[in-house]
Amino acid sequence: AARQVENLHLEVRESNAPARRLYEKQGFCYEGRRKGYYSQPKEDALLMVKRMLARAHRGLVRAPPQTPPQKL
Repeated sequence: AARQVENLHLEVRESNAPARRLYEKQGFCYEGRRKGYYSQPKEDALLMVKRMLARAHRGLVRAPPQTPPQKL
């Protein structure tokens, strides 16, 4: 049986605004943060996800872009 991708996940530097805009335009939404993920310089990664399959019976649909998670 063929399998289908349901979600795509990625990490992006918080300071990489051009990449973040590109991913948002492609339907990715913010899902979380990995503190200190990058080094040189040390920086948080923003976690993004794109839902590939809408499943009405589960209520999953592509969500609009959200603002990045706030620093704690």
